[in-house]
Amino acid sequence: MKWYSTYPLDPLRTPSITVTCNRALHNVILLFYQTIPAYIYDVVLLLGSKKQKMVKLNRKLTTGMDVMEYFFTNEWRWKQTNTTRLRQSLAARDQKNFNFDARSFSWSDQIRNYVIGTRKYLVKEDMGKYPEARKSVQRLRMMARCIDIVAAIGIYSVLSATGVTRYLWRLLVILFSLLGLV
Repeated sequence: MKWYSTYPLDPLRTPSITVTCNRALHNVILLFYQTIPAYIYDVVLLLGSKKQKMVKLNRKLTTGMDVMEYFFTNEWRWKQTNTTRLRQSLAARDQKNFNFDARSFSWSDQIRNYVIGTRKYLVKEDMGKYPEARKSVQRLRMMARCIDIVAAIGIYSVLSATGVTRYLWRLLVILFSLLGLV
């Protein structure tokens, strides 16, 4: 997520990653967090007489994820005996010039380059818009926190009005006393 925050897409909502092992739950999450918002956004663009783009982008993302699914959902193990043997057979100067030791590989740089390449060549985003997009992500995160706080206060208000909070508090006291924490 570090590089996606540094090089964000022009966001409509806060970027996030959800991992699940359940195919049905994954499809529901995609529907509510990706597909429906894309259609809503395109309707808003249509009403504003602007070019619709989110449903098309959503299809590209979904297609890309479908292509990569096999690699994301399987575990991979590679033996590097031949590579190690080849590296050890090289002279010290050649080892330095042709470094292919996986331990010296910078995954952070690789992911950074992947994110930048995806943004630039697949999504065709303007690379100069990142400062603006970062500010937008920060605003969205702040709004999401405010919404979470308002929702928590609302839920607490409803629960306390119905008397449920008293029972939950008693349940917590009993649970903590059984665990020996009180």
